[in-house]
Amino acid sequence: MNAMNSIIGSMLVLFLMGCQPPTSRPSESEHGPEEAEVATTSTGEMFYLEPEELNKQMMLAKQGDAKAAMRVAEHYSLGENDMKSSIPWLTIAAETGDIVAMQNIASSLSALGGKENCQAALGWFERAKREKSPEEIKEYGIDDSIARLKIDFDGCVKRSR
Repeated sequence: MNAMNSIIGSMLVLFLMGCQPPTSRPSESEHGPEEAEVATTSTGEMFYLEPEELNKQMMLAKQGDAKAAMRVAEHYSLGENDMKSSIPWLTIAAETGDIVAMQNIASSLSALGGKENCQAALGWFERAKREKSPEEIKEYGIDDSIARLKIDFDGCVKRSR
């Protein structure tokens, strides 16, 4: 029985080692092998844009490119953790009728709180409901978002940052 437990234990260790995220391989240099570095990327790093790319995307967004506006908004909200700076870029994308942008700006404004932001959030959810198909409204949970915001409107206002 102990031999069977040892075999099962060894197999489990090998299996779990195979489930580990990949690491970069050690590189060989003239000074010999270096330590292996674990490849890590945070969510913020995934959305961060280098200054040159950020400027390019901003220019495209100002010309009405919804995807570029979303990339800039994501850079600020997720790459730099600066939700307030993402709002103008989400607005550009939302004004083109992008339902994801409408939902994101409404959620961002709601998270910022304050009466003005909460009213604007409700306005974006309601605009999405007016302009989008019943299938999209259902898929993106627009009715549920409107209901939740109306129920917790006072809480939204009190969240003012």
